[in-house]
Amino acid sequence: MSLKSETRSISSYSGSSDGNFDLAARVQKYGVLWKRPLGNNSSKWQRRFFIIKDGFLLYYPESEKKEFDRRRSFNIHPKGIIPLGNVSIDPVDDIHQEFSIQIKFECGSYLLLAAESALSRNKWLEMLRQSSRVTWLNTKLSENMIEELELQGLQFCKEKEDYHHQLQTETVALRDEICRSEELTRVAAELEKEKQKMEEATYELQDECVRIKGELEAANEQLQQLERESASMKELTAHLNTQLEGLRLEKQQTLDELQTREVEAEKLSEENQNLSEATTNLRKNLQCIEQKISQLSETKEKAEETLRNNEEMEQILQEEKHSYRQQAQELVVTLNVGSPCVIAR
Repeated sequence: MSLKSETRSISSYSGSSDGNFDLAARVQKYGVLWKRPLGNNSSKWQRRFFIIKDGFLLYYPESEKKEFDRRRSFNIHPKGIIPLGNVSIDPVDDIHQEFSIQIKFECGSYLLLAAESALSRNKWLEMLRQSSRVTWLNTKLSENMIEELELQGLQFCKEKEDYHHQLQTETVALRDEICRSEELTRVAAELEKEKQKMEEATYELQDECVRIKGELEAANEQLQQLERESASMKELTAHLNTQLEGLRLEKQQTLDELQTREVEAEKLSEENQNLSEATTNLRKNLQCIEQKISQLSETKEKAEETLRNNEEMEQILQEEKHSYRQQAQELVVTLNVGSPCVIAR
């Protein structure tokens, strides 16, 4: 039997459903040893987890020891399987490892292992030598076991390729789904931003509507105040017109009387001196009346000017009121038509 067939590495195997054998099947010994690569004189040693099981030495990565301790069962996917039948096992000295063990095969090749202490090496030597006492039937069994593991490894490779293909398909589908989800998330974020903008615009329009409503109410109050002032000014103007008309009548009567007195004065020139004082008084009264008429005229002109100003102001306020009403109607239309999802504050 060649060394290659004896130390064949099994990288893939799909034996039992969980890939493990229970410790009830019993292993003879297990632990971590140093191992030098097989078939060369390299000084590079590596730590491996070893199990002795029924005439075979199985080794794994060092990390497998934690799984072994946790499961209390050994994995049937070792990095390598070494049959211990018809091999010589001896302690040796190595310049790199003090407590070395040499496993020499019939073909002349050998494998070097190393323990951490002399006591540990002696225990491994004893168990390896006990396990090396195997019959030809055990050797044949090892070959059959290796072939079976190889067949199961090939089956596992095929299943692995199928699973890899399925995983790639699912990955592509998942990537497409992620892209769609990201696009939906982006669209949702944009819609949310647009919704916030619409809400802000709606709030602004509502505030503008409230402001315009307040301005309209203030304008109405001012308009009513002006209307009341205008009515008061009209009453005052009518009263002043009445007084002015009375003063005009009084003036006319005074003029008529003055003319009569002047005629009488011409006829009664001799009595002029006696009547001069009365005439002077009448003229003074006439001057006072004319001054009052002048003052009333000025007051009337001011009242008429104030009335005209009030009428102009009333017209301006009416125009502003009409403009505010139009703006309020436009805002109401904008709120009802442009923002169907308006949320009232």
